Amino acid sequence: MTDEKAKIAYSGAKTGSPGDLNFNFKGTDLRLLVSVNYSYSKKVAISIDGNVEYFSPYNQSIKDYNYNILIYEKTNLKMGVHEVKIWTVEPSTNTLGNDYRLYSIDVIGELTTEVPSIEQPGTDEPTEPEKPTEPEQPSSNRAILVVTMTTCLEKEFDLSMQEVNSFIDWYETKQAGSGKASYAIDKHENNKGPFKNRKDYILFDRILTFEVSEY
Repeated sequence: MTDEKAKIAYSGAKTGSPGDLNFNFKGTDLRLLVSVNYSYSKKVAISIDGNVEYFSPYNQSIKDYNYNILIYEKTNLKMGVHEVKIWTVEPSTNTLGNDYRLYSIDVIGELTTEVPSIEQPGTDEPTEPEKPTEPEQPSSNRAILVVTMTTCLEKEFDLSMQEVNSFIDWYETKQAGSGKASYAIDKHENNKGPFKNRKDYILFDRILTFEVSEY
């Protein structure tokens, strides 16, 4: 408990007008002891670090004074400097002009002239936002095979990837010196006409280049 009056700022008031009391303390717990009477204020506010609560030293059944009554208690505050403000919301109307009588300010810690520290915002370097990735397009497992002949004629086929891979396997095998001289590509529904089936036979030594465009 401490009674360092120099560290408490008080602004008195006339009868019917509010007064206020301001102080800071460094610690974790605070208690206020007052007297209680029927003539005192019905509503007194207390703010700790901006958080406002209320208490009342008024009791209509008490004609005499009850002294050193624990009227307010706040525990388990974060260890540090706390700013406390007390003021009357509803001033007393008694002729003595007392809203209440504060007998003791008890703290676990000490009254201080220090001011609460203001937490500084973080100084972490801003991180680059992740660039959105292009959504992967679903594959139809098909491709357009374009074969360019030595005559500069282009032949285009819409095939499954399995058929394209079979064509590439034939081409690489023949290029290595073995395999058939030609490869039959099924035209499927393309340019089928009145026939049940149409195939285009590609001669190896007539191929200039080929291109595969998967979709």
